[in-house]
Amino acid sequence: MIDRAAVERAAEAGINKISLLQEDPLRYMLRAVGAGMGLSLVVFVFWTLKQNLHETPAGAVIASGFFGVGLVIIVFTNTELFTSNNMYLTISSAEGRTSWKQAALLWTSCYFGNLAGAILLTALLIGAGSLDLPPDHALFDGALRKAHQAAGVIFFKGILANWIVCLAVRVALR
Repeated sequence: MIDRAAVERAAEAGINKISLLQEDPLRYMLRAVGAGMGLSLVVFVFWTLKQNLHETPAGAVIASGFFGVGLVIIVFTNTELFTSNNMYLTISSAEGRTSWKQAALLWTSCYFGNLAGAILLTALLIGAGSLDLPPDHALFDGALRKAHQAAGVIFFKGILANWIVCLAVRVALR
């Protein structure tokens, strides 16, 4: 059953995002950079928690639960995350309220804004010495495991992760 009110709210959000990008691209990009920084900070905290709680039976669960904080940060600070914008603009374009060309432009802008935010936060963490970690730190172990996964596994994990983000945004729309 389709919740038309949620669809309408998502379509309206898509329209508002396109309007912001067209009318004030700098403000839109700052929001996209903010989302990239916020999510990257959450990932860093996740790996730090995972390292520090590795001997605690529920340590991995506690660390994983922190990802919800990232979504809350993005929703409450009204920043622009590529994943949720895929959902908003797909709905607004499918409803004929925005064009697919506008969606592609927004997705591209948001993607590069999120990437810039991730790079900026990484530079700040490096400058602060926060990434001067021992070689056996969970961050490096996790990165090494991911680098050795098959492309198909990474692809399907990406689908699952993005589905969870869109599900969380859908819940917020309801």
